[in-house]
Amino acid sequence: MLSDERSDSLKKEDSVTESEDSLSIPSVIRLSSAKSDDLNSYRSKSSSGYDHLLEEIEITSNHPAHPQNWATWKKALLIVLSTSLQAYVFWTPNFYSGVSSKVSEEWNLSSQTSLLGQSMFLLGIALGPLVLGPLSDLVGRKFVYIGSLLVYICFNISCALAINYPQLVISMFILGAVGSTTLANVAGGVADLLRSEHSNWGMYMFIFMCSVSSIGSPMGTAVSENPKLGWRWLYWINVIVGGFFLLVLAFSPETLPVIVVEQYEARRNNKPISMFPRLTFKALFKNTYFILSMALKIFLTEPIVTSLGVYNGFINGLLYFFLQAIWPVYSDIYKMSDIAASSTYLAAIPACIILLWLEPLQSWLYRRDKRNNRKSRPEARFIMTIALVWGFPIGIFLFAFSTKPTIHYIVSLIALTMFNIADYHIWQAMLLYITDSYPSVSASAVAAFELPSNLGGTIFVHLSALMFSRMNIHWATAVVGFVSLPLIALIYILYYFGNRIRSRSKLATRHFIQLDS
Repeated sequence: MLSDERSDSLKKEDSVTESEDSLSIPSVIRLSSAKSDDLNSYRSKSSSGYDHLLEEIEITSNHPAHPQNWATWKKALLIVLSTSLQAYVFWTPNFYSGVSSKVSEEWNLSSQTSLLGQSMFLLGIALGPLVLGPLSDLVGRKFVYIGSLLVYICFNISCALAINYPQLVISMFILGAVGSTTLANVAGGVADLLRSEHSNWGMYMFIFMCSVSSIGSPMGTAVSENPKLGWRWLYWINVIVGGFFLLVLAFSPETLPVIVVEQYEARRNNKPISMFPRLTFKALFKNTYFILSMALKIFLTEPIVTSLGVYNGFINGLLYFFLQAIWPVYSDIYKMSDIAASSTYLAAIPACIILLWLEPLQSWLYRRDKRNNRKSRPEARFIMTIALVWGFPIGIFLFAFSTKPTIHYIVSLIALTMFNIADYHIWQAMLLYITDSYPSVSASAVAAFELPSNLGGTIFVHLSALMFSRMNIHWATAVVGFVSLPLIALIYILYYFGNRIRSRSKLATRHFIQLDS
């Protein structure tokens, strides 16, 4: 009897705690950004402007219309489509390194000034998710994808027809801002389609397509040096490819659970079908402002997000550090042609292929940890990371001291591959850890996490050029290797003490919700 009374009181306390948390988070945000298999149920509120048909409908992963219950082939195609957009958008800053010299010649620019187009694109990528990520959680993934892609195509035309450098720089910033939809939408889109125990595969596709974007480096060199084409044709290629994606997206289904269930119930009840939630402008502004302010609050008050965001800013910046290192290493030291030198950046692709073979092991370790602890732990995302994280500094130091004429260039490519394996795996693990730890405000948490990540790329574009001009390649690379060493401790701290840190947070899951196998 005493045990029953104690369990009843605990249940009441949990329900009180949950209801208190619910009051601080608008219902629209809880419906869209929280993982539906992590919470028992959601209910849409009439105050958010949703159709009255949904007021009594529980939107859970058990609902027959929920995207997680779609056919596997359909979910796989949608994930490939959304992550392919990531490769399409991110090959632009990668091809710009091969364009900067041509742009500099055309408008007589200094080396640092000629890199502004690349760095402004990355600045736009950093700021865009603060708006586009939350917006997709409110009005739907498809609506934001199509709208931002239309703007993206228009400003690629502006870049192709640029009459001066300021026009190119401003257009590149806008390209980054609207192109960031591909970054902002993926985490939420994967959560729409896959349960937490399978979400690592969706995130892997996201990371893999980021590595595929490295084709931008040789593509930029090949097109800009072709006398029949020139650097402006790179933007016309973007317009053509963007038009293809726009056509495919027009016929693709929405994946936001709130909208999918609403359309299902409308058809079943012979009601008019709405393409996105019927939100008033006032409600849309209020909820968007909430997520924006929440993102800044999370970044400033949540040590987990702050530390991981800064860490990811550093490792993301190193991707552009090595992009700038192509020319002093492979062109100057190894005397490669420009197209051969730029092709070395493709080392990111075999790194992600190797990660593909490691994914089943990480999935098995995550499921085993869930069985052993009888609940899902965000820290289990780092089981493999505590070993692979060492490939990060090892790859950097190997690259630093193997780039000599007496040492074959394949050694430096192996070093780049080691670095990329660690880099992309850590990025994937951190994204999953953030969405697991902050299920109720995942859109804001991911936006807060990504903000310093892409700011790191913006800084390193100019910093790396400055370092290579004033230091030799060996010590310029070794310096960033030494800086990376203390950051390894962060992964170990979160793996062993992450639960204690989360327990002190009002937003993070204090007792991660137990899931059925």
